[in-house]
Amino acid sequence: MNTNKCISGVSFNARSIRRKFADLVAYIDCKQPDIISITETWLDSTCESSELSIPNDYVIFRRDREQPGNGQRMRNGGGVLLCLRSSLCPRQLPNLQHPELENVAAEICINGSKWIVATLYRPPNNLADFWDRLQDSIDQIQSVSSSYRGILLTGDFNIDVADCNADATRLLSMLEAVDLSQLVSSFTRPSTTLQEAQLLTISTQIRPDLLASVSTEPNPVCSDHFAVVFELRSLKPYTCKNNLREFLLYKAADFDHFNRLLELAPWHLFFDASDINASWEGFLDVFHAASRDAIPRKLSNSKSKPWITKEIKKLITKKHNLFKRAKSSNDPRDWEKFMVVRNETKNAINASY
Repeated sequence: MNTNKCISGVSFNARSIRRKFADLVAYIDCKQPDIISITETWLDSTCESSELSIPNDYVIFRRDREQPGNGQRMRNGGGVLLCLRSSLCPRQLPNLQHPELENVAAEICINGSKWIVATLYRPPNNLADFWDRLQDSIDQIQSVSSSYRGILLTGDFNIDVADCNADATRLLSMLEAVDLSQLVSSFTRPSTTLQEAQLLTISTQIRPDLLASVSTEPNPVCSDHFAVVFELRSLKPYTCKNNLREFLLYKAADFDHFNRLLELAPWHLFFDASDINASWEGFLDVFHAASRDAIPRKLSNSKSKPWITKEIKKLITKKHNLFKRAKSSNDPRDWEKFMVVRNETKNAINASY
């Protein structure tokens, strides 16, 4: 967690986080953001939120792209997710989630004041009725906005707001109605040639007077989008002390002994053909008892995952520093150095995870 008295956050388009959980967890361990907003998660009902390996002191709210009900093939992509630190007392706001939009909304508490946090994804070439749905959603937010200190809207709208076209003008006018203004001044997605990179999409919307800083950084996961990081002016909420956590020492495990214990277990005593839940609980009891006997454990109050080594943290820091240098110089050689270290970081995380 940041040591300054600000709430920190990151918003990014992941283009699937299914096989990028390790990258996300490593980023959280190093940066300790309070608010994480992700679009294009590409998740569905086959992936439980617990599989994301997010630390226990975060709460996850997500909406996956819905499966068509007429037997049609599901469209790839889409899906939104909010990951909020539990000390912010997050609560999902279903009444602010339009049934026909890819958006998720929640309430958080910052130093005694309530905020609305929402993220939305607008697919490219979306139908014209998207604007009617967005207006309905904005109207709903406006109807409750007086009860909140601030509103934070993040996401990917696939609109170049620097281009004064009809879509950009319509979007900005809608947001002005609830005192929101676009505050990302640099591009969030490079084009095929970096020199021609352009400003793309609404990435962070917030009341300007409550924003401490906003900038772009390399994406926490491998994606063709940059991330937007921000800080809100407000005191940190109370944070619980670190609790002891138990880690399994797999390298010191006796797997031959583990297998023998499973082979000798009286499985017939635990399986009930008439009650699948009782059978499952019986299996877990035997499995965990065998693992406790064969796999050593240790207790630690560290929030860091054991596989996130000092070398990985150094690579993540180096990647961010090279990104800042390349962004400042816009020199192809600096961008090349950044991409080399970015790939090294990805490979190191995969090898350690």
